[in-house]
Amino acid sequence: MVNKTKTRWQEDIHAEVSDGKERLRCVRTKRWKCAVRTFVENRSDGPSEYTEWELYDLKADPWELNNLMDYKSQKKACVVMRDGLYKRLKQVGEDLVTIRTATEVPSGQKILKEHEWY
Repeated sequence: MVNKTKTRWQEDIHAEVSDGKERLRCVRTKRWKCAVRTFVENRSDGPSEYTEWELYDLKADPWELNNLMDYKSQKKACVVMRDGLYKRLKQVGEDLVTIRTATEVPSGQKILKEHEWY
């Protein structure tokens, strides 16, 4: 910044929270936030297994009141964000992670168009 050189900033961030009972991981972009969770008591010595838990469109819902995770119309957003989370987990040394997908439900008119992605 001082030398006025262009720096490419990452487009997402990864966060982890644990209260001793459950462990949450999330990845967030300017537009989306996707969180997965696992219960600590269910952990074994094997790979970590998480379940998709929350997906928010931060542009349409900045207060995170409408969880879109189960909506069939948001499947593409779920896949892209899940892939981003896998990438971040691998960067911090967690290669052997599985994320179980959420059960899809019909979402009526809530359809995300391609041009609305970002």
